[in-house]
Order: sequence, then C-alpha cells, then structure tokens
Amino acid sequence: MNSIFPDTPNFKGPLAPVRIEGKVINLEVQGTIPAEINGAFVRVQPDPLYPPMLGNDIFFNGDGVVSSFQFSNGHVDLVQRYVETDRVKLQRNAKRSLFGLYRNPYTNDASVSQETVYSTANTNVVQFQNKLLALKEDNLPYAMDPVTLETLGVDDLDGQFTARTFTAHPKVDPETNNFLTYSYRAKGEQSKDIAFYEFNDKGEKVKEIWFEAPLIPFIHDFCFTDNYLIFPVIPTDHNQSNGEAGGAIFQWNYERDILFGVVKRDGDGSDARWFRLPNGFPGHVQNTFEKDGKIYCDLSLGDDNVFSWWPDKHGRAPSPDEVHAPLQRVEFDLSSHDDKATVTDVFTDLSVEFYKVDDRFLGKPYRYAYPIATDVSLWDFDQMGPPHPFFFNMLCKVDMENKSLTYWSPGPTDSLQEPVFILRSDDAPEGDGYILLVVNRLKTNSSDLVLLDTANLSNGPIATIKCPFRMRQGLHGNWINGLNQ
Repeated sequence: MNSIFPDTPNFKGPLAPVRIEGKVINLEVQGTIPAEINGAFVRVQPDPLYPPMLGNDIFFNGDGVVSSFQFSNGHVDLVQRYVETDRVKLQRNAKRSLFGLYRNPYTNDASVSQETVYSTANTNVVQFQNKLLALKEDNLPYAMDPVTLETLGVDDLDGQFTARTFTAHPKVDPETNNFLTYSYRAKGEQSKDIAFYEFNDKGEKVKEIWFEAPLIPFIHDFCFTDNYLIFPVIPTDHNQSNGEAGGAIFQWNYERDILFGVVKRDGDGSDARWFRLPNGFPGHVQNTFEKDGKIYCDLSLGDDNVFSWWPDKHGRAPSPDEVHAPLQRVEFDLSSHDDKATVTDVFTDLSVEFYKVDDRFLGKPYRYAYPIATDVSLWDFDQMGPPHPFFFNMLCKVDMENKSLTYWSPGPTDSLQEPVFILRSDDAPEGDGYILLVVNRLKTNSSDLVLLDTANLSNGPIATIKCPFRMRQGLHGNWINGLNQ
C-alpha cells in the first residue's frame, strides 16, 4: 500500500497536500483592515486525504477542504474543515485512498459501492439561504454550516432539484436576487441532458428548463443576461470504453468546435441554438451582456487544450506553458441564420483566468474586471526553477472600455490564487472596493491573505493577514458579506 504522496508536480510546492483542520482565532495582521469589511471569505481547495490509490493523480481529484476567513471589526479568524463527503468517510474508515481516476467509478476500490456519492466537493463553495453549498459538478452539493463548517449532508434544495448533477458555478441575478444554477449530464454520465433551475430569494424554485446538447457535454461554467442563458461546451469526448478499461473517460478532441448553447430564460428549451468557434478551450466566463440584438460573452479562450492531462485519441497534448489564453469577447448574433460565433475583441496579451467583476453588473454591460494573469518574465527561474502548475503571478484591473490594464505582482518567487471582490459600499461606483486573495510564498513554503484597494491596485496590499499554515492551491471561493461570528 502506497503511504507516500508522489514526487510529481501535482503534489509539490503549493500543490503539496496540507490536510489540516482547525480553528485559529485572531490571525496576525500587518496594516489596517477597513472597518466596512465584515463578512467571510470562503474558499475550497482539493486536498487529498490519502496518497492516490493508483500512485499518481490529477490536482482536480483531491478531497474538498473549505477555509473560512471570518472578518469582524479589523480582526480575522480562520476555520478550516474537510467536507465530510461519503468519499472522505469511507477513506477515513479504511485509512487509505479508495478512489481511482477522476470521475471514473470503474477504477475505484472494489469496496466502494456504485451507490456511493463519490463527489469530492472540491471546486466551489457558495451561499444558498442559510447554508453553504460545497460543489463538485458531477454530483449534488454538500451543505455546510456557514460559521462552523460542519457538514450537514447531501442537499437537493429541499427536494426541488431533481437532476443528478449540480454545477460548481451557480450565479445570482442582481436584478431579482434569484439563484441560477444548472446540471449537465443531468440524467447520468452518458446523458446529453442539460437542466436549468432558478430559485427566488426564499429558496423556492420558480423555473426549470430541460433540453439536450448535440453530444455528451462537458460544461464547467455558464452565464446569463436578462433574457438568455449561455452554456460553453469544452470540446472533449466521453470515452466510455476507455473508462471501463481503466483509463480516462474524458478525451480531448481537436476535431470538435467549441459549442455555445444559447437558450431563452422564459422558454422551455426547445429554442436552444448552438453557436460555434474553432477548436480551443473556453475558460471561465467573466461576464455577458446583450446589446442591439446580440449577446457578448467575455472569457479566456485557450488556443489549445488547457486540460493537457486528457490528451486526444492519438496521445497529443500540449505542454501547459505552450497554451495561450487571453481575455476575449465572443459575439452571438441572434438575428443570423447560421451557427457562427465571432471573436470581436481581445483585451489582454497575457493569459488570464479566475476573474471577478462587481456582482451588481452580472449579465449587464460593465467596465471593470479583476483577473489574475501569467507573466513568466516576472518569475525568478534561476532561484525557483520552472513555475508550478496553475501558475499566476499578476493581479490585474482591466478596463474593458479602453482595453487598458494595471496590475500588481507579489514578487519573483510568489504566485497567486483566485481573488474575490468586496464592494466598498452599496452605493459605490462600479468596481470600487477591495480585492482579497491568497499569495503562495513559495520560497518560505507559506501563505498570506492580502487585501488591496481597487482605487490603487498597483500600490499593493493595504493589509496582509498571516496564514498560520500554508494554504494548498485552491480553486474557487466567494465573499459573503456580513457572515462572521
């Protein structure tokens, strides 16, 4: 039995497992946290409880650990706990890993029942009503207590959510405060079905739309406008026979276009249209809006397969440093009679991802965005060697109107995790507030949480919160205003 984590890039540096649970009161703070910042920064990191059963694994297959940095009156407390999934409970009982390849039940230990909820709950954590939902898009959410992070169990939103899977990227419509979410492969892993759900601010379901994709889809994110829903489909194949033989189920396909499903919010799904762009990788969606009968969707578009651990059927896959993914604007002309989407603008030369905007402007025309970006010219290769996987070393402020960019970089031996945006006040101008994000201090194998003012981003942090232990590289998180002890 392997009891040592592998010496591979996905288990070294900021991706080395941490596996710490606990609560730390009154973290050290350098600088001053503004009095108006009261709430919690909740984030999740894939953090494998045990070394991988098959000897190695991808980063996305770690067990979900939720961190909650709870801000109150200039002080910060930290709570961190594993999501007590079926998977975690089984592994703790066995004292070893029981799960094989990503989303491939055919490679799990024989003791794992097909009825097990095999979610890692490791991709995002959001607020819904009076609880947190820890999310992984291949299963239903796990609910958690918003303060203690106690796991409350699998949650189907009081029986209202009937699809089998739940996205890691639900949204809140700022016009109605309604909670928007969806499921892909909604009837099972070989299903073409997509289901959209909308819940009002009381948690009551007010809309449900079902429709089919042209193929078994892989849809990590979606976006919306006042009238439409947009679903970007990553060009992969579902290779069932390879999965049953013990290989990867997901397989890149260079012959497929990127698909964008466009569906009316007030329809029944029968109006779904599928627009196309040439093969590439659609990243997370930054924002989307309508103008003059057209939809504009802003996202990073990789020129090759970002998920290089899933090569195509010939074994072809790029090196991660070969993929270029700038921020681009895609236009869908609703009056046209063909399925062609068009890239109308490119906003950055740099590869960017993990962006945040002012949530009051989701689904609407907007001006400012805050992505993290990669610029290896700022990296100290002599001292640190090649950058680690999922490497970002710039926090940017992008003015979408004039295509200008200002930035802050933490230094030549540090890297960044996904930011969150905190609004300065309810009546603040668009994008006026603070950015909060984790910095990987790679030279000292430690982490800081830094706070920057968007009005002077390039000046660097106005406060640095010292993490009492290293944060493993995380995926997604959110700021929840007013949520603290």
